[in-house]
Amino acid sequence: MSWSRLVVSKDGAGERRYLLVSVLAAALSTIAGCKQAQPIDPGGLSSEGGATGSGGGGGSGAPGPVVVTDPPPPPPPDCSNCAGPNQRCVQQLCVACGGTTQPCCAGGEATACSPGHRCSGGGTASNPGICLACGKMGGVCCANSMCEAPLGCADTGSGPGMCGVCGGMDQACCNGPAATRCAAGSRCVEAAGGGTCKPCGEMGQACCVGTTPCMGALGCIDNSMGPDTCGVCGGAGQPCCAGANVCQAGQRCTPPAVGSNSPSTCQACGAMGQLCCAGSACTSPLGCVNNTGTPDTCGMCGGVGQPCCAGDDECKSGARCEDGAAGMPDRCVACGGMGQACCPGSTCSMGLGCDDPGQGPGTCSRCGQRAGAECCEGENCASGLACAGADNGMPGMCQACGRAGGPCCPNQSCATASLRCIDDGPGDGTCRACGKAGEPCCRNDSGAFTCNNNLTCGPAVMGIRSCQAAASPDAAAGN
Repeated sequence: MSWSRLVVSKDGAGERRYLLVSVLAAALSTIAGCKQAQPIDPGGLSSEGGATGSGGGGGSGAPGPVVVTDPPPPPPPDCSNCAGPNQRCVQQLCVACGGTTQPCCAGGEATACSPGHRCSGGGTASNPGICLACGKMGGVCCANSMCEAPLGCADTGSGPGMCGVCGGMDQACCNGPAATRCAAGSRCVEAAGGGTCKPCGEMGQACCVGTTPCMGALGCIDNSMGPDTCGVCGGAGQPCCAGANVCQAGQRCTPPAVGSNSPSTCQACGAMGQLCCAGSACTSPLGCVNNTGTPDTCGMCGGVGQPCCAGDDECKSGARCEDGAAGMPDRCVACGGMGQACCPGSTCSMGLGCDDPGQGPGTCSRCGQRAGAECCEGENCASGLACAGADNGMPGMCQACGRAGGPCCPNQSCATASLRCIDDGPGDGTCRACGKAGEPCCRNDSGAFTCNNNLTCGPAVMGIRSCQAAASPDAAAGN
């Protein structure tokens, strides 16, 4: 029995109640049918589009809801196999590269594009740039400023340059090293829009670039206020030449006065009273006097009572350089004699030792001259002797040094090259035989370890490296 039959009434009010209940009944019936519905297999639809099976809710042949499934998403872009010679990964896509208008391949400029192309723009992983044709007349130069022969890569002021005719007189400079930008007899004069080749090498012209800056006997004048020019230079009173040989022998390049626009000039040097030549050189027997506050000049120097010479050898043997009075040059004074200051290197005349407590040049006295004699102050002894036992204010005694099995001499030295000072205890160490198999490695004047014959210096054991037989090639190879 349906809901409509339960509420039938013949009066007007009953008919209205009947209609309302009928609507509710229809809604409930629809909800019940939805709960029982099942997905329909598209293969089970009839040719008319209806379901071949019975529908939910007892209806026969009624169409049910169709459930549509979305297709699976495409796989993410993958560059794992993008390893071909003309492939590269751009934004997770493997694409061809290197050809005309294709992305530039990875690598340097010379390999980014196929021959006849160059990479333009880009330069990042996401935007690598594109390959464009190059090397043709009027086109951009290829990598390394290359163009099709006989064209050259003309300088355009910026960018890779343009292929065309370049390098000749009044033509655009070619790109490349300075010495090859222009033909012989011309040099590149730079400008904002690109350089131009202009004449060079003749009198008054700019110096050329390369090993022959000027023609014939002309030299390249060093103009401190502008570009170097070709002219006569290097002689007395002439402008200094540019480069290493700025003046001829017996001349020295002298700068102009402060504020002057004149070039530096060559002035005579080396004679008495003249400026010292390059390298503090003077005509023998003169020396280069070390003038405090003024340029060094040639004169008599280095002897006792004379000014100190410039350079390392300030005074002659038997003299040492001492500071002069205010405004006066330093002077050489006698040294090495009894009661005199010790000479450089704490040396004294034969039979004397240098008493030097470490606060000055020291004074020569009769100390430290033989084994068993008292050490001079500063623990100094004559050559071939070493000071031992100096401690707690006691001066110590001089003893023979440098011999095999004996103490090392000062500065860890030994008497012969076949002995080496081994630091094996207190004092300055012990001199021991070296260089033979099983002996400590010797040490030459430069500090390098050496061994006799075909022996090699082995690794350090307990801080000492010893000589041993060199490993055979088979042993070295592990055979």
